[in-house]
Amino acid sequence: VVTKDEALELFEGNPFKEQIIKTKVADNSRTTVYKCGDLIDLCRGPHLPHTGRVKAFAATRHSATNWLGNTENDSLQRMYGITFPDKKMLKVWKENQEKVCGGLSSWTWNWIIAMTNITIGISLT
Repeated sequence: VVTKDEALELFEGNPFKEQIIKTKVADNSRTTVYKCGDLIDLCRGPHLPHTGRVKAFAATRHSATNWLGNTENDSLQRMYGITFPDKKMLKVWKENQEKVCGGLSSWTWNWIIAMTNITIGISLT
């Protein structure tokens, strides 16, 4: 947990994070950050107690947008994925996805995954 000023100092030079902090964090309040190795980010994490528990990962979809939805702004990418503590569980998940989604379009499949809350959003900046 850091103050707004501490957050602005941590993310100095990152216009995306600076704008989020300036517009979403009230003056004289605090926000949360998460650190994993050298990575530090605005986050409510951790999502896992330790990333070493992830033994299998599948990227489920990706999307592109422009910062704040304005086409004049920078383009951003978002990756979605799912993790498992072992490869066998990933294999079973993939088999089940194929059974359920095998005949569906990729757009429908991605929508089903998003709506069933299976995905984990990872913002890459």
